[in-house]
Amino acid sequence: MLVFKPSQIAASALWLAIKILYHDKGRWTNDLIEYSRYNEHHLRPCVKDMCILFTGIERCSLQMVRKKFSLARYNKVALIRITPAGCVDRKSSD
Repeated sequence: MLVFKPSQIAASALWLAIKILYHDKGRWTNDLIEYSRYNEHHLRPCVKDMCILFTGIERCSLQMVRKKFSLARYNKVALIRITPAGCVDRKSSD
């Protein structure tokens, strides 16, 4: 993750959230390209790295943050399952 600019990480996180929440309906629109100055091609390597991190999170030894955000007062967001298919569209992968 250190090879990416903070703005690229932020844009990649947004794109990944859109893909996870909206699946096939979620797209990186022209407005998002204009605002972020990144297109899907620029974000794809960072998104792939994020997917690797997210899909392996249950095996990580540092679980306190995950436990915290599994509580009802945080809407149990840590319990959302992220599948590799939900992470990166197969058409988009290199």
